[in-house]
Amino acid sequence: MRKIHHAAIAGAGAVGAAVASMIHDTDPDMVTIIAEGDRAERYRSSGLLVNGKQYHFSVQEASKVDPAPDLVIVATKSYDLPAAIELLSPAIGRQTVVLSLLNGITSEKLIAERFGAERVLPAMIIGIDAVRVGGRIDYASRGNINFGPNAAVSPIDPVRVSDHPQWTTVEAVRAFFAHCAIPCTVKADMERTLWWKFMVNVGINQASAILRAPYGVFQQNRDARALMISAMEEVVALSAAAGIGLVRADIDQWDNTLTTLLPGGKTSMLQDVEAGRKTEVDLFAGAMIEMGDRYGVPVPVNRAMYRMLKTIESMSGPS
Repeated sequence: MRKIHHAAIAGAGAVGAAVASMIHDTDPDMVTIIAEGDRAERYRSSGLLVNGKQYHFSVQEASKVDPAPDLVIVATKSYDLPAAIELLSPAIGRQTVVLSLLNGITSEKLIAERFGAERVLPAMIIGIDAVRVGGRIDYASRGNINFGPNAAVSPIDPVRVSDHPQWTTVEAVRAFFAHCAIPCTVKADMERTLWWKFMVNVGINQASAILRAPYGVFQQNRDARALMISAMEEVVALSAAAGIGLVRADIDQWDNTLTTLLPGGKTSMLQDVEAGRKTEVDLFAGAMIEMGDRYGVPVPVNRAMYRMLKTIESMSGPS
């Protein structure tokens, strides 16, 4: 049976650093942060503070990771993905598996175009409440990584792991996450799961950034919840035209997760707005507008959110 012994992380932001710390706590030799230049030197000299613990991860340039990692986890911002793909290229070996924890529904395709669909396992993380302020990352919930076979190279219906290389790889990654106490769920139909996460991001991330509101506001305030849900309902409508078929019960499923999050926790987009960074609005409302035009599905809430968030970006002067 194939085994994963070593993982490399590209993107040591809130999610990337949190996942890296979970692996490091199991065995420091099992994880490497891939970085270059000033960022690499900063990580080496100062480390990263995660939940009050100082971590001095192994930090390597991609070309110096030897042997090639068994698993690469991409946790950059979506707008940094093209640069991350170039950065990672020297580290991708013949047997390297790649998981993307980026928001949106397009990162796997971009990674597969460069490295091959057979090595990409579609993935997403839900329920993690990691917050980054400067070099400090804090989280209370580890969240859950959903991942599964790539439908481009494997049938949607599961077969025995011994019958298909993709399912052998899935089982190896599942065993690695279990060894590192990283909560995970294997999903046979990851395309629908990625759309579900996209629906969540379009709702809670954008509404929270516009309202400057943590999770607790959406747990308690009817108007905030209505704004969030109205944006999500447009994703449900669009998914029908795209052949994905999300339903109202998928919104209710997110509600079950929302109730478990710390009231003071913040979405990644809210953190970006507060820090004056560029947001992922093009990945969310921007994508909704493009697909709405393509499929002839009205998306007025997302059009309004797009204008609001672009205005917020311009006012805060994102880097």
